[in-house]
Amino acid sequence: MKNYRRTLFLAAAASVISASVAQAGTLTVINKIPDQRVQLFIQGEGTDKHHIELVKENEQQDFDVNHTHTDGKNTFKVTASTGNGGSPDWKLMGGTCSGLVTRANHTLIIDQSALGKISCTNVSAENPNPVK
Repeated sequence: MKNYRRTLFLAAAASVISASVAQAGTLTVINKIPDQRVQLFIQGEGTDKHHIELVKENEQQDFDVNHTHTDGKNTFKVTASTGNGGSPDWKLMGGTCSGLVTRANHTLIIDQSALGKISCTNVSAENPNPVK
């Protein structure tokens, strides 16, 4: 009987751990720039590490965002850039949406002004409270 209890306990513990790791939100990005692909820099709030994704011109793409992409942070930001990914380029010319919750679904629209500045607009519903 003790073997069954131990096995049941280990199975329950593994289930809880995998469920908490698997919590992810869907990030839907709509690139409205007609002639350029967009690089997305997904970065946990307050971290220097970032994860890069690409969205082709005039396309919509979905990404799963979890704590692996955000360096374990519950909130993250997305910076969109049409440049080649050089550090000052995407930080200065990119459009940023911040305060996004990792376990929530978000829809972002990426557009470009007449002056070439990239904008990021969060059109998703209000963020839920982040888990502390």
